Amino acid sequence: SVRSFLRSPASSSMTFASWLLAVSSTSALLVSSPGPRPLSSSPLRKSRPQTTTPHPRFLRLSASSGKDDAEASSSSSSSAEASTPEWLSDPEFQEDVRVYLQTFAFCLAIRFFLVEPRYIPSLSMFPTFDVGDQLAVEKVTKVVRNFRHTLPVRRNEVIVFNPPPAFQELVNGRAKKEALIKRAVAVEGDVVEINGGVLFVNGEAQDEAFINEKPFYDFPKITVPAGCVFVLGDNRNQSFDSHIWGCLPVENVIGRAVYTYWPPGRTGSKVLPNPDFTALDDNQDGAKAVVTIAKIPRL
Repeated sequence: SVRSFLRSPASSSMTFASWLLAVSSTSALLVSSPGPRPLSSSPLRKSRPQTTTPHPRFLRLSASSGKDDAEASSSSSSSAEASTPEWLSDPEFQEDVRVYLQTFAFCLAIRFFLVEPRYIPSLSMFPTFDVGDQLAVEKVTKVVRNFRHTLPVRRNEVIVFNPPPAFQELVNGRAKKEALIKRAVAVEGDVVEINGGVLFVNGEAQDEAFINEKPFYDFPKITVPAGCVFVLGDNRNQSFDSHIWGCLPVENVIGRAVYTYWPPGRTGSKVLPNPDFTALDDNQDGAKAVVTIAKIPRL
């Protein structure tokens, strides 16, 4: 290019002028360039959220999905209704259930408040009760007698009771909590003793045709304390009773054994007919006296 400038002054002068013009314009651009923009100290403006309208195709999809959900819920409810058995909604079945529940509640009330079944597991009350005998124990008499302020248990009554603490101290295992059955031979205030195989109550020998055999033991004379009874088994020599563990608190008595209903050959009442018994009553002076009552139906 230098050679061309030297050979052709006219052309070189024009080319050189254009080169100077280009250089000057480039330098002017470099001078006028603002350079990097400084950061502003003012807080940045929050950008507005852009709301976009969904495409109609998505609207149709969402509407169809909501319809599908409604159909699914209706179908699930209909399937639940269909899975419920028809016999549950049957009026006759509901009536049967109601009658059954009422009958069951009535039977429970009888069981806990009036009479309950028991069975004999041992020979301690033989021959009155044998092993396997099932009997009815009534509970009303004790409540009525307490209401009338008379003795809840009377002589020669066969009673079912919960074992007292003295019995539980002498017995181990499950038997210490099981109910027992014995005959009450003396009540509170009575003087009882066994001598020579004969039971004496208040000094009188007792004629006991219901026992299996006469006792082979003697028992010293004691007075039955208040609120207690003295109980013995009819099978005197095979019975764990008051002659071993002492008197029975009346509060432990469950009820009276009044009737044997099984087996069929041994059914019948176990209440002695028109027995004499003693009861405490208040005389006119308010003192306690022993009154003998004979041939009066027992409660």
